[in-house]
Amino acid sequence: MIFATHDTNLLDKRLFRRDQIWFTEKDHSGSTDLYSLVEYEVPEEATYEQDYIQGRYGAIPYLGSFPFHSTGVSNEERRSSILACRDPTRLDLWEPTSAL
Repeated sequence: MIFATHDTNLLDKRLFRRDQIWFTEKDHSGSTDLYSLVEYEVPEEATYEQDYIQGRYGAIPYLGSFPFHSTGVSNEERRSSILACRDPTRLDLWEPTSAL
């Protein structure tokens, strides 16, 4: 069975193996990249949901021109923080392994 969801509560190792969790992410040209959690070296004690929310696996939602009035964060500030999560010099983020 294949299904898509936005419910991060399902990112749980008690429910799914790493090879059963896949992410999609659009690049700047609008193309979609599909990749599995298997492509990342994940410590045994890691919590998939928390790590995803912190941006360690990419696939971070970007809401385009949606204004963040309630948080006071501009779209450009949010986009910059998302791009920082993809910065390979950030040692606090998990690094993807080579393609399988």
